[in-house]
Amino acid sequence: QWYQRRVRGTLLKAKNHNPNITVMDSEFLFDMMEFNDQIEMCDDAETLTQLRIHNEEALAELYSQFEKYFKGRDLETAAERLAKVKFLMQTRERLELRAEVIG
Repeated sequence: QWYQRRVRGTLLKAKNHNPNITVMDSEFLFDMMEFNDQIEMCDDAETLTQLRIHNEEALAELYSQFEKYFKGRDLETAAERLAKVKFLMQTRERLELRAEVIG
């Protein structure tokens, strides 16, 4: 799956659409800040599990949207969804680090 994202990212770059973070909608960024705060404040495994589930569901939905827009040749929207996927992948890493702290 990482290979598919890499290939699609390369294709988007080839079409002059940079999949790196561009102009991101402020509501998404605000939600990400709040979610990251919840991760940092989390001190029990059950809550952390719920945060992981939420993140994975959001990742799946955004990746599905990315594929839809990419296949439909709406490369600008696809690139925007891919940037959001990258945010959630970083959040996945934060969740893993927090799991190590909690034990």
